[in-house]
Amino acid sequence: MNRILELLQEYEDFELAFLVKYKLHAYLPETGKMIQAYIASRGMNEKRIRELIAEYTTKKFEDDHLRCPRCKSKKRIVEDIVFYNTDKRTSMDVWFDHPVKVKQVKCQVCEYLIKNPNSEKLGPQ
Repeated sequence: MNRILELLQEYEDFELAFLVKYKLHAYLPETGKMIQAYIASRGMNEKRIRELIAEYTTKKFEDDHLRCPRCKSKKRIVEDIVFYNTDKRTSMDVWFDHPVKVKQVKCQVCEYLIKNPNSEKLGPQ
């Protein structure tokens, strides 16, 4: 089976709805068509997608899972990235080939940056 279809089978309907809204445009046309066909095979149409987005945008969960604030999915990607900050200490490290690596967390479904270290400060203020 195609790896894309295997991945999509792991998605709940609400996650597919947010994928359509926020990420479908980023895929190559052939992949986008495959995703749309899969979503249609799950019985989802544009009306259902709009309903799911409206419902989950305001939905509250009482669990302790790290969820995307935008789509409420628990699926996330954790990446090591270079920390760029205007703090002179950090900038000097980068200039002298001593980059500071930090973890960035983004939603796998809608690409929302849940934790963006480059918009935060390192250490005491």
